[in-house]
Amino acid sequence: MDIKIECDSFQCEARGNGDVELIISGANLDGFVGADEIVSEYSADTLLDEMDNEDIIKHLESQGYTVTED
Repeated sequence: MDIKIECDSFQCEARGNGDVELIISGANLDGFVGADEIVSEYSADTLLDEMDNEDIIKHLESQGYTVTED
């Protein structure tokens, strides 16, 4: 994934495997990372686990589904 962000500061550290670790503070991702990039990086289960249940229910109901609680 390619990411362009605005931030207050960052710190980098080289890893033994050739990767670089970035520690970013005060980042603003709004408008810089597209939803399609996020979705392609994570499974549906992972994304749904991070979402509020009320948001999921509202979305399903807007698609014509009826959601009930057992």
